[in-house]
Amino acid sequence: MNLYVYNNPFNRNLRYCERDITINGVTIPKGTSIDIPVYGMGRDEEFWEDPLVFKLESFFDWTLNSVVW
Repeated sequence: MNLYVYNNPFNRNLRYCERDITINGVTIPKGTSIDIPVYGMGRDEEFWEDPLVFKLESFFDWTLNSVVW
């Protein structure tokens, strides 16, 4: 397994908290850096059914009118 996948800076989004906020009882002060682990979220079964399998239907709403290319 390649550890570069887990430590790759392109797999993360770094943001900064613009104001003091409390989420689920945890206070995050203004200026705190927030690291969003995109790689991990894309493989979390809480958000995706069978996350390690690519399923086109997970990314496309088939009920919308499609555009002909």
